[in-house]
Amino acid sequence: MKTKLTLFAMTLAVLCFPGKDIQSQSLFAWGNVRWSTGSPAIGVEVKLMLHNGEMKSHMYTDQTGSYAFFGIDGQPSDHYVMVLSGGSLLKTQMLYGVFRSGRIPMITLSAKLLKTYAFASPDPIATGQATLITVAITDEMGQPVPGVTTTISAGGGKFLRTREIFNPRSRLHGPYVATGTTDNQGIYKTSWVCNPCARGYGLRVESRKNGYINSALDITVNIRN
Repeated sequence: MKTKLTLFAMTLAVLCFPGKDIQSQSLFAWGNVRWSTGSPAIGVEVKLMLHNGEMKSHMYTDQTGSYAFFGIDGQPSDHYVMVLSGGSLLKTQMLYGVFRSGRIPMITLSAKLLKTYAFASPDPIATGQATLITVAITDEMGQPVPGVTTTISAGGGKFLRTREIFNPRSRLHGPYVATGTTDNQGIYKTSWVCNPCARGYGLRVESRKNGYINSALDITVNIRN
């Protein structure tokens, strides 16, 4: 049975009137984000947006999965809320109906898992020798996921451009980050080299796509003396 992580977001938007002056009315919205297991979704990002694309405010859910925005200017119909994980959009929630009805809507966010696999070949390598970093991204059922933004970062060395020609005896440091997207087979490849070299390098592989829970993986490239 296909496993899914489901995110529940309860958003309550309340209209209040400070004092008795209706002209001083201000809006505030608060809500709660939880996993399908009932546990709070801690540390997910919540953005308050205008329909013209402007971000008015943002915050991260606390230890109870709660968030709150105060002093909202304008009408409820001008705003919506975005729920994100690691920069990937999971769901949007319009505020207009919330203000009008006063009800607490239960929003189900179905977010699939990204699984990241990566390896370097050859490994170990000599100083000035390039290695090919291959990243494969699948969903929780093992199916390849195309269009995944993949970022690989290293604490040294140099990521090479496609078919880049380099002098293995020259200084090979920087750029330290490579970014691309997976192809139709869920594969992304890039080459890395170093000179001078440490004894080994840890490379961080991060995968991100809207509608998916992000994934990360650390691999090591060893340097042969």
